[in-house]
Amino acid sequence: MSCHSGASAPHGIDVSSYDKIMNNAVFPPLVIPGNPESSSLYTAAASGRMPKGAAPLQEMELKALYGWIKNGAKEFEDQPQVSPTPAPTEPPDDNEPCDPERPSGEPGDSPCSTPGN
Repeated sequence: MSCHSGASAPHGIDVSSYDKIMNNAVFPPLVIPGNPESSSLYTAAASGRMPKGAAPLQEMELKALYGWIKNGAKEFEDQPQVSPTPAPTEPPDDNEPCDPERPSGEPGDSPCSTPGN
């Protein structure tokens, strides 16, 4: 928010960076990780007192702020661990020689048998 940044920020509340939000010595604290109801940044926005002289935050913005604080107010979101996806397998080429060791689709089926054999 432009009104709460830099040396002239009202009441010394500078929200221009993560470090300034988290290391601000105001009371009540701007952010208490895990507790949005006690975090003045959230309560001031949710009550409509802030941003002063501007449109209140939209519902989705309030939900995002609430969720961020509730989930620990981390500077960066944890990236989900994604396991590598195996390469897609291609269907067998009907012109390839039969390999009796290759697994077939149904138990008891032989990949080298033809219907009626």
